Amino acid sequence: MGIHDLVGDAEVTNRGVYFIEGTYRVLQVEQIFEMVSQNDDDLVIIECAILQSDVKDRPAGSRVSQVYNFRYKSTPGNVRAMLAAVFAVPVEEITPEVSMLACSQEQPCAGRLVRVEAKLGETRAGNPFTFVSWKPLRDDMQLQAAELREAAGFEPL
Repeated sequence: MGIHDLVGDAEVTNRGVYFIEGTYRVLQVEQIFEMVSQNDDDLVIIECAILQSDVKDRPAGSRVSQVYNFRYKSTPGNVRAMLAAVFAVPVEEITPEVSMLACSQEQPCAGRLVRVEAKLGETRAGNPFTFVSWKPLRDDMQLQAAELREAAGFEPL
């Protein structure tokens, strides 16, 4: 089998645009899902539409994803913090059941608005790392989701 045979059956995705340093004032969650990587790592992925951004290379009208790899010890806490911001609830309310629901076919988080602040840092080993801090947006902002999405050039969810 040649490389072109592989292309014929390959899955096409638009994923892979990650957060870079800056403030993403308004993001709209499109989906949260789980999958297993090619290395058999468990992943949780959140994909968002950028509605308002202070980041030149990630403007309104573009999309961004965050991948959480459960091979790292910090991942469960990071996913819990992200889900708390998306659901706009205290972190104590994020249970295993809530986490499973967030990644389910029902997609209860789709359409929710959040804010992200991304900062550059280093891992303990000195490798570059972007720390993503999720913040909830007030309920009155959630009501503006459709208008903000349209203003950014996205189709309705």
